[in-house]
Amino acid sequence: MSKVSKFIDTLDISVGETFRGDCPECGGYKTFTVSNTDGNILFNCYKNSCVVHGSSTRNMPVDVIKDRLNAGDYSLSFEDSERLAFSVPPFVSCIKPDEDYVNAFMSKWDIDPDDVLYDVKQDRMVFPIRHQGQIVDAIGRALYPRNPKWLRYGSSPVPYMCGEGDVMVVVEDPISAYRVSREFPNVVGVALLGTQLTDFHKWFFEKYFRYNKLIVALDYDAFNKTLGIVRELLAYVIDVRGLKLNEDLKYLNEDDVKALKEMLNANDLSRSSRD
Repeated sequence: MSKVSKFIDTLDISVGETFRGDCPECGGYKTFTVSNTDGNILFNCYKNSCVVHGSSTRNMPVDVIKDRLNAGDYSLSFEDSERLAFSVPPFVSCIKPDEDYVNAFMSKWDIDPDDVLYDVKQDRMVFPIRHQGQIVDAIGRALYPRNPKWLRYGSSPVPYMCGEGDVMVVVEDPISAYRVSREFPNVVGVALLGTQLTDFHKWFFEKYFRYNKLIVALDYDAFNKTLGIVRELLAYVIDVRGLKLNEDLKYLNEDDVKALKEMLNANDLSRSSRD
């Protein structure tokens, strides 16, 4: 067991609590934070020269589980979770370094510098996750090969969303969501940040997108998952169907763009999805 893990174990942080203090690795003064979100332990040192960060899972205490089960108001817990407090870490900046590899990444995916942030500590391009005008979380994409490739900075279950309009295109990753929102006016790119549709997603889509058109377009190798998500969402969203891709949508394959245009112009997606 590492020195950091041993230190975290001594803290005994309860669910919903956050600790801030000196880093057990580098000794930085009050640069080390640990938070417990439903048994998910997130830790990070904000000192630029320190590389300590990560997560681990702890079982929630029995009394906490019982209290949540006895409350029985699951919609309230979803509403609470979409309002989780989040502060952008101090090492995440709006200033991007003028480096060839950074500029190449921005150019490759046609990213407006004003739409993203930059993690100066971990060398990641950071996509802010906004909801109702507020930044509720952020997710960073590594610019060099490293794990994890995508790093979530907070604990909000809210998906990444980009663009404005009455048609939602559900994809896997923020780059695909960003590119589809820029390519198509009146389209909101929505990234699940994976292929898993959660109970929160169902509640969230029903609450905010029920009367919108919704197209599920997961990566080209996940069409069976796409169909499964379409079937699940038909109970929550009125107009929904799936799109089979030739490539991940972020590449804007010519045939995929054409197929998506045709689907966007369809008058009744709900009828098409049921045929």
